[in-house]
Amino acid sequence: MVGAVLGPEWARALFCFLLVVPSLGFVRAPFSRWTRGEVIMIDPASGTFTLREGASRKVMTIHWSSETRFWVEPFAKKDRGAIFENTDLHGGEVVRVMFKKKAKENNATRIIRLPAVVREK
Repeated sequence: MVGAVLGPEWARALFCFLLVVPSLGFVRAPFSRWTRGEVIMIDPASGTFTLREGASRKVMTIHWSSETRFWVEPFAKKDRGAIFENTDLHGGEVVRVMFKKKAKENNATRIIRLPAVVREK
């Protein structure tokens, strides 16, 4: 049908394009996802922590690496926030996490500790 409208060369090019694009890899690439919840348990030796999601109350294990950025969300609008170390992460804190699922593991790219005012909402 496309060949009748555009000609056989266009139909062949369109067929090849549709055949090649799904196999390029970006279709299966892991996309980042945000979640928010309470830190339940931390294991600094293995670089993991357990998070209870706020809305669903689902428990998930998240891994961090040397590339993970730890950040404290600012309290006031003019405050710029601050960087913190992974050793400063404690149980009971409310965090927002950006992670990618790779090989059935949740790998964190950003961990943002929320201020106390946001935690109470």
